[in-house]
Amino acid sequence: MVRSNQNGRGVPLQRRARDNEVLENLVRHLGSLSIDLDDEEIELESTGPDISDRVGVSNVEVCSTIDLTEHDEVREIVKQLVAACHRVLLKGDDDYDPDRCDRCVKSDCCTIDRIHLTDEERARILDWLEIEDTPGNSERFFDEDDDLAGYYELMMKQVPKESGSKDTKCVFLKSVDGMMRCSIYEVRPNVCREYDAGYCTEHTKLLPRRNPITV
Repeated sequence: MVRSNQNGRGVPLQRRARDNEVLENLVRHLGSLSIDLDDEEIELESTGPDISDRVGVSNVEVCSTIDLTEHDEVREIVKQLVAACHRVLLKGDDDYDPDRCDRCVKSDCCTIDRIHLTDEERARILDWLEIEDTPGNSERFFDEDDDLAGYYELMMKQVPKESGSKDTKCVFLKSVDGMMRCSIYEVRPNVCREYDAGYCTEHTKLLPRRNPITV
């Protein structure tokens, strides 16, 4: 039996739902649940039973959002779930084509707010750049982060795409001949190497095959 952990601690959620039609529909007819790891939210959607009337058949859709930063118990469960997903899914994409990155026009994947990497990858990048591995140098390129799976502790620092812009990009994304290119491509983190090639195909324009552009 599901129990609430706030506003009626210990009271079965089903009992509370009987006094709230909207909550009852959400609990009884829950159809989908999505987790936004960046915003640390869970979005719940449900559709009530079909209701027939003179006009026809209709139903009521109910949506609710849980802020994980306000619910430690749920946040911990999500962390365990994501950790389990890491164990199952953390492997390279067989369909990945590294040639896509050099033909990409938009570089959308380099503008994601949280591009995670491990401490080993951080050290490898600094070594490749021939920059001394010190806290000060690390802060120039990387920010600390606690991802929900506890797998990564760092992420790429984000900088404005343009002067005064609110939109950001990875600190290592540079403009070359009018196109955006990764300046550490040879030592980029695994999250960049294993980015879903299918997403690239659907969401960005690719140039014809060409010789690699170096930065």
